[in-house]
Amino acid sequence: RNHMAGIRHVKVNFILCLKGLPRTVMASVIAHEAIHAWLGLNPIRRDGVAGEGLSMLGSIRRIDQTCEEGVCQLASHLYLQHIMSLHDAAPRKDGTRSGIFKSLGQGPSGKKMIRYYKWSIENHPSPVYGGGFKLAVKAFEKIADTGGGLKELLEYISIHR
Repeated sequence: RNHMAGIRHVKVNFILCLKGLPRTVMASVIAHEAIHAWLGLNPIRRDGVAGEGLSMLGSIRRIDQTCEEGVCQLASHLYLQHIMSLHDAAPRKDGTRSGIFKSLGQGPSGKKMIRYYKWSIENHPSPVYGGGFKLAVKAFEKIADTGGGLKELLEYISIHR
């Protein structure tokens, strides 16, 4: 039996993203990848929960791939949802809307693109990405019902997964 089974070594130096993506899509990709980095570098997972004996610096317990990809997809989806809410916010006193779409160089077509990327996450055919997202949404809704958010979900995953 491999005594290192279930353990991996993590070092995050940078996050790469394709050049040429629309800014909002790039930001949603970065949100997804940042959750991978957070999970890999989180001290709770790195140092272990009391009694687990995982004190090797840089080593973490593995998280099920469906769980990890699901919560990463959730973060990306929440980001896109937030951008949509900024766009849909009530107009300012001068009659204009939030400058988020103007500053990102996106108008109505940008809104359609965001809707499409949200839909793509929600309907991904993969059991790992799509199925994981659906499981993450259910867990997030339970945590949100008690006043928690993404941070609390990530902390729960770090301790219990």
